Amino acid sequence: GRGPGVDVQVAADGISAQHCSVEVVKGGVKVTDLGSTNGTLINGRDIRSAVLKPGQTLEIGVLEFELSGPSGGGAAPAKEAATTRGTQVFKAPGQQDRKAAAAEAAAAKAAAAEERREAAARAAKERQEAAQARKEAAAAAAEERRQKAAAAAEARQQAAKAKAAEAEARKREAAAASEERKRAQARESADAKKTAAKAAQARAREEAQARAVAQKEASRQAAEERKRAAAQAAAERRAKAAEAAEARRQAALAKKQQSVSSRKQSVSSRGSGRDEEAESGG
Repeated sequence: GRGPGVDVQVAADGISAQHCSVEVVKGGVKVTDLGSTNGTLINGRDIRSAVLKPGQTLEIGVLEFELSGPSGGGAAPAKEAATTRGTQVFKAPGQQDRKAAAAEAAAAKAAAAEERREAAARAAKERQEAAQARKEAAAAAAEERRQKAAAAAEARQQAAKAKAAEAEARKREAAAASEERKRAQARESADAKKTAAKAAQARAREEAQARAVAQKEASRQAAEERKRAAAQAAAERRAKAAEAAEARRQAALAKKQQSVSSRKQSVSSRGSGRDEEAESGG
């Protein structure tokens, strides 16, 4: 990488401070990307961790490394095979001239700049992630508000339905009560009619009984009147008979008295007496 403290420091564009690690393994070199900005490629394919085999090319930034096969009983060191598109990158060990120092300073400066760029990239990424988090939080809040609004609307709808059902129940109860009142009034009217009919029948019976009693009383009074009339007529007849008998008795008495008087006169004067008897007999 470009940064200080790495085992192989490389001053080149597109390389991170700690770009990747290499480890000699059986069959090649294991390459692991250390979270670089521009990535690590083997044969043009971006990798996270893979084995670089002989004949394959490793790309980091503008550098390309090709792993050669075994030479003199071992694999060629990675430093000796590194090229920058045909340009030697690492110099022979022990060379300490001003140019190398300047190159080192430039590499350190470039590494620091890369670190700043990476820090800026991380900060931008963090800001982007924070913005995304805020966006997601806003979306979640909006969704929560939407759900709450939907729940409130559903609650209002349910309340309206319950209110409508309650109103309908009250309406049905009122209709049932009205119908019951009508039936009660009809029963009361029927009962009143029955009572009136019974009262009329009772009055008719009473009137009939009264008429029968009156007729009976009239018949009785008529019979008594007839009886009194008959008794009176009989009394009158008896009185008349008594009067006639009394008249006859008086007449007989008068006749008797007259006869006695006549006899008395006849004693005094037979001739005149006979004439008076003749007159009485006539």
